[in-house]
Amino acid sequence: MKKIIPCIFIIFILNACATILVKNKGTFGKIFFKNLKNKSKNINNAYISGMFKINGVEDIPSTYLKFETYCFFNEKKVFFRIYFINTVITDIIINNTDAILVNHIDKEYVEYNLEQVDFSKFTGANFNPLDLSYFFLGSIPYSENMELIDFKWDKKEYIMDITDNISKYILYLNKDEKITKVQIYNQYFDNLILDSITYKEKSKDKEKIPYKFDFSTENKKIKISFVLKDILFEPSKDDLTKFKIPNDYKKVSSIDKIKLDFKKIR
Repeated sequence: MKKIIPCIFIIFILNACATILVKNKGTFGKIFFKNLKNKSKNINNAYISGMFKINGVEDIPSTYLKFETYCFFNEKKVFFRIYFINTVITDIIINNTDAILVNHIDKEYVEYNLEQVDFSKFTGANFNPLDLSYFFLGSIPYSENMELIDFKWDKKEYIMDITDNISKYILYLNKDEKITKVQIYNQYFDNLILDSITYKEKSKDKEKIPYKFDFSTENKKIKISFVLKDILFEPSKDDLTKFKIPNDYKKVSSIDKIKLDFKKIR
């Protein structure tokens, strides 16, 4: 009996350590949100590459496509490039409220306002690459007017609602304060659910970093999985040359006139 009591006590202590304890909800929530916001504010530019797969779109092969993205967070600019079998097929360029979609297969492009954008037939869902890039870096999207709406917790996770009046995010974070799930609601883009994030340890300092992301549309009909390969902070400004549209590309009047035909790629 004497041996059983210490064992029960040890189990109780271990369970308590795995449980989130918050003494002052209001104060802790504000400090927590402020730290997350400051972390995102300090991110200037980044290059991210990897693969992604789309399930649920008939015209898009259900295979991994390669991607790379250059993000200039402070300027709200992003360049998102997609490859199929090592061939560049499309670029998505967003500059504040302006956007350009380039179809490299048929050498054409279209310009439009961010409020009118819908490139879901090319990417499976109409998402904001800049938003996703923040999450790829393990951070929340940043804007000066981002506010904390609600903060709560249970035994295993924190739940935080934030908004900048254009987008709303419901964040789920584990006891290590790592994002594990996000509900994304945006006025200009599709509502998305970041169902899960898989973390791995960096070899040097054993810090856990995100590398696999599983998204779904709100109706769960389309699923998009990302696997990250490389992340580089402060990429060279020389990479901006990649954003230039070739002179022989034709400008079309509507995004509806652009159709990516994967069968043309050999």
